[in-house]
Amino acid sequence: VASDMAAASSPKPSTCNKLFVAAIDFGTTYSGYAFSSKSEWTKVQTNVWPSSNQMSSKTPTALLLNEDETFNSFGYDAEKNFAEIAEEGDDSYKDFYYFHRFKMLLHNCKNLHRNICIDDMTRKRMEAHKVFTHSIKFLVDTLFDKLKGAVPDILLDDIHFVLTVPAIWDDPSKQFMREAAIAAGIKANQLSIALEPEAASIYCQHIPTEVDVSGNTSFLRTAKQGTKYMIVDLGGGTADITVHLRSGEGTLDECC
Repeated sequence: VASDMAAASSPKPSTCNKLFVAAIDFGTTYSGYAFSSKSEWTKVQTNVWPSSNQMSSKTPTALLLNEDETFNSFGYDAEKNFAEIAEEGDDSYKDFYYFHRFKMLLHNCKNLHRNICIDDMTRKRMEAHKVFTHSIKFLVDTLFDKLKGAVPDILLDDIHFVLTVPAIWDDPSKQFMREAAIAAGIKANQLSIALEPEAASIYCQHIPTEVDVSGNTSFLRTAKQGTKYMIVDLGGGTADITVHLRSGEGTLDECC
């Protein structure tokens, strides 16, 4: 029994050749990141984003740019800064660019191309590529600063990034996000694009969810071959429901 428990709880070694793997969740309403190290890849860590009255593992997908289109702030800070500027009573807030809940504009846009523009909250136009690049760069920089606090000599080359996108997105939307991530400083060979429900489903394979009883001992183990499970991803802009069957060698089959 002890050996069975050890086998159930001992993960396979990581196959990644980087020190860390980081996932960026660029959401419609909220965004954030998570990461784990090669040596302890099952221990996933997230960031804590402080706001005025709460702590959260995600921050609002809100971007504030200065009038010269340089970066000002993102997330809770962007919401706070823009509100303070607007409360000054004059029209100075109109000089800034404030984008909020803009992710799904990519999916809704026909004939998507790199130079397409989107409107901010005051109806000023800017290239969407620049908006997404600023946002992703903020998440990458925040993540890197956090890792550097624990590993001072770490380099960006030591991290493999996974950027998740909705399952309903077409190839042009995925390519747009890839190009924005590369413009944000991620090298192409250090970047993977993953569908949100598939990433969640693969993660579920490593979560102990089934009770195994052997003699007088019971313990949790990961789902065995033949197990069917449903992934329900309720996001701010999309809802994805997928049913998977765990096949042999850790592979997945989608159930109709």
